[in-house]
Amino acid sequence: MQWIQSAMSTTRALALRGVARTIAEGPEVAVVADSVVGDRRRLTLRFTAPSVTLAYRVNGAAYLRAIAIDGIALDSARYRRVPDALSIPFTAPPDSGFTAVIEAPADSAVVLRLAAVTAGLPLMRELRVPARPAGIVAVQGGDVTVRFRWVEVGRLMQKDE
Repeated sequence: MQWIQSAMSTTRALALRGVARTIAEGPEVAVVADSVVGDRRRLTLRFTAPSVTLAYRVNGAAYLRAIAIDGIALDSARYRRVPDALSIPFTAPPDSGFTAVIEAPADSAVVLRLAAVTAGLPLMRELRVPARPAGIVAVQGGDVTVRFRWVEVGRLMQKDE
């Protein structure tokens, strides 16, 4: 479990204990539409998750731009800087999920990194987390469970003309 401490970049003492992996609903993505015109691939994706916050990040392709979230156009002209990867968190997504339209190079595979954050810790048979003492409060995100999933949307074989 040394990797956890190094991943958190801390020299503070941590109390760690290994537990069995929990099975829980994670973030999902479905391809609604996938087309290529010229050198651009346009993907319409539907994201769902039982979460407080759902974030996605496009890896593995030099994305061109995000077009819209739930039908609302995104204006990248107002960005302070051009991001090196597309990363959009969506707080309190509806139960039905949300759609995102992105563009990427036509010949690329798009790899999505999904993260769903829910309040509280999962129930674990072999571990009981004691109640927080009075006067001690959670900081930053508090007690949360984060579920990650990597999804690859492969290369499209058929081009629209």
